[in-house]
Amino acid sequence: MPILRAVSRVLDLAVWIIYAFSALAMASLVIFAGWQVWGRYVLNSSPTWTEQAALLLILYISLPLAAVGIRQKFHLAVEIFPDMLSPRGRYWQEMFVLVGLGFFGWAMADAGIELMTRTVRQAIPLIGWSRAYTYLPLAISGVMTVIFVAERIAWAIADPKRASHPQSAPFSL
Repeated sequence: MPILRAVSRVLDLAVWIIYAFSALAMASLVIFAGWQVWGRYVLNSSPTWTEQAALLLILYISLPLAAVGIRQKFHLAVEIFPDMLSPRGRYWQEMFVLVGLGFFGWAMADAGIELMTRTVRQAIPLIGWSRAYTYLPLAISGVMTVIFVAERIAWAIADPKRASHPQSAPFSL
């Protein structure tokens, strides 16, 4: 279990980085939207790049946070069915769900990488970046989902009486 605790601490750091990046991206999103409004209504010259940049930022905010939601258990879940099961039944039901989430994460990563390779030479209109950047958060989130699911499964196997999430404190500097 010491190795699992060490891995969890590293993943705590990864979650902290995702939170920090998402906060910066959200602040940038607000600034871009403000610049769009200022340009349109005050300067009468709307910047063309802000809408595409905002759409890109939404992907970079939402998809990594969805992966974190699987680790932190703040994703959408129906709790009535597991509450009707015995502790052993709950354990196996959770393992079944985690394996399904792992396959979903793998499919996200695989599709994201495939889409990146297909669109690397296409440009995003108005900002000129490669279209592959649109699919990068899908691939990253898929990989992070698989890693977070593997951690939860490892904790469930290492200590079946404990919740599958390590319940460790958030990483702090």
